[in-house]
Amino acid sequence: LDSDAKCSIVLNNDQMVTGTKSGQLVLWDIPTCQRLHTLNDNGQNAHRDRITDLKLSPDRSCLVSTSADGTGKVWDANSKELISKLIGHKREITCSCVSTNQLVATGSKDQNVCLWRLQTGQLASTMPIGMTPIDIHMAAHNRTIVAIGDRDGERQLLMLRVVSVQR
Repeated sequence: LDSDAKCSIVLNNDQMVTGTKSGQLVLWDIPTCQRLHTLNDNGQNAHRDRITDLKLSPDRSCLVSTSADGTGKVWDANSKELISKLIGHKREITCSCVSTNQLVATGSKDQNVCLWRLQTGQLASTMPIGMTPIDIHMAAHNRTIVAIGDRDGERQLLMLRVVSVQR
């Protein structure tokens, strides 16, 4: 597979997606190793800068891509069409996760963790944390975000309680 890949994710037994340094999302056929398609946003690359993370929703229906351009995008994992855009971070998005209740959590070099609605891209909550998140997960009950943050090379475990989410 030749795609200048930065990250990848397996969609199913037959397909995978790679995110490239140039902001492309490339769909591959696993059995043949053939490039099938490039996901795009109105004819442009999926993102304006390198892809930093790829995650699937727990039901495997949506693919979330994040980028150094500060945006996240939600794609239909079957049709490969763009569903929503996650716009609000001021710097590179470093990590993401998708919860079982249709929320996306993203961490950014702007030192915020944001919660978004998967289908609409609506920003539901912003949590300033004073460090750059490098890994993020949402607990099964969807009320606690667990992250690892970095500040000046020092790592810290964060547990953020989600009290309420804007409707």
